[in-house]
Amino acid sequence: MSCSPRTRLQCFSPISNVFTSSFGYTSSYLQLSCSPRTRLQCFSPISNVFTSSFGYISSYLQLSCSPRTRLQCFSPISNVFTSSFGYISSYLQLSCSPRTRLQCFSPISNVFTSSFGYISSYLQLSCSPRTRLQCFSPISNVFTSSFDYISSYLQLSCSPRTRLQCFSPISNVFTSSFGYISSYLQLSCSPRTRLQCFSPISNVFTSSFDYISSYLQLSCSPRTRLQCFSPISNVFTSSFGYISSYLQLSCSPRTRLQCFSPISNVFTSSFGYISSYLQLSCSPRTRLQCFSPISNVFTSSFGYISSYLQLSCSPRTRLQCFSPISNVFTSSFGYISSYLQLSCSPRTRLQCFSPISNVFTSSFGYISSYLQLSCSPRTRLQCFSPISNVFTSSFGYISSYLQLSCSPRTRLQCFSPISNVFTSSFGYISSYLQLSCSPRTRLQCFSPISNVFTSSFGYISSYLQLSCSPRTRLQCFSPISNVFTSSFDYISSYLQLSCSPRTRLQCFSPISNVFTSSFELHQQLPSVELLAKN
Repeated sequence: MSCSPRTRLQCFSPISNVFTSSFGYTSSYLQLSCSPRTRLQCFSPISNVFTSSFGYISSYLQLSCSPRTRLQCFSPISNVFTSSFGYISSYLQLSCSPRTRLQCFSPISNVFTSSFGYISSYLQLSCSPRTRLQCFSPISNVFTSSFDYISSYLQLSCSPRTRLQCFSPISNVFTSSFGYISSYLQLSCSPRTRLQCFSPISNVFTSSFDYISSYLQLSCSPRTRLQCFSPISNVFTSSFGYISSYLQLSCSPRTRLQCFSPISNVFTSSFGYISSYLQLSCSPRTRLQCFSPISNVFTSSFGYISSYLQLSCSPRTRLQCFSPISNVFTSSFGYISSYLQLSCSPRTRLQCFSPISNVFTSSFGYISSYLQLSCSPRTRLQCFSPISNVFTSSFGYISSYLQLSCSPRTRLQCFSPISNVFTSSFGYISSYLQLSCSPRTRLQCFSPISNVFTSSFGYISSYLQLSCSPRTRLQCFSPISNVFTSSFDYISSYLQLSCSPRTRLQCFSPISNVFTSSFELHQQLPSVELLAKN
């Protein structure tokens, strides 16, 4: 076919249900002839590829591609890279170019799920020694994402050089958004593994807008990674988090994270690394001490930071006194072009930033400007002046954000109308207003809002929750339009009437274009009248 070389999605043959996100799936995908500069080229027909939320991938096959394309030479796989409420049943890659990303995996089941998903089993058999994830035994519920937890994790026999080995069953580990870890316990492990012999801890490795209240490790093998820490506060936070104070008291000299004075913004994330690292006056064998300017810091998912320089800061503040840096807090292939902090109050979290460009990006998104003026020191997200492109996720942005007065104990309350808030991927929220809610419930009593909880290129036109049972998660919504959209698509209507309190997603009224996908414009589906009574 023929397309302009500057367009993003070019020269695709007719495809059906491609790149679904929420509750959708991909039935077939075929790309024939494209310009060499386009993003996704030369795929053979595939079915159910790159689903996101509540979807899955049934099969994936790529045959002949240009060597510069991103995803090449995969054998047919089933349920790969699902996101939210999905799972991966099997994954198999046979012959690929040595420069491709994911190679030589044996069939695995339920791997890399995202939101409300889990990993039931993971097994890699024979791989090239340079590949990333090798030789894992079956595991259960590993690396879950949003509002989920890991119920158990067990790795049995692995190569001694692999990353995650020999864990005993653990509970609530590595939660993501607004979650926490209630308890963590590792019993018997090989002394060379990474995370061993932890005592029960509370709120560890939280992600978005959360913190770690306490961390305590008691008895561990001297060669493990994270050992002998005294109680610390706010460690390993993710989004808009920091390390406020870090103190290690008595540790074996061979452990990884030891003897730190208060540090700010260290700790890379997922498959990231620091390319250059310089330690000045510290014990020579410890890892993160006394940094000079370093490069590639705070990477998340295949991102990096090109330069990092800290000049003079107050030791108690979170993100202060940085010189302009490039590529900071990237998440997935995004970057931050410049970052500058001037003067801030020492007790608040995100205050007194000068205008910055491309800050806190997630996936190919950026923030054009950010300005905080005066805030109450005890609240978390208050008193922001209007900002542009804040809290973006993937190619989305927030045009303005304003919080006025809120109760200090509630998490997301009393926001004034804001525009484009909590966007995900190419989506945005035009307005958000919360009035009065019960402090114990999570998502209740919202006033009508527009474009809420969008995903990728989609949006929600209106959202209204009236009365719900406090124990259920998604119940008793009023009719809304364009809800839980995914990528490049939207949902025209969404209505939940009466549901059982123990079920998750029940009793929806007829909806059209529900949980559709991305990279395609679906026609309006004829609504099916399913009569239900409250």
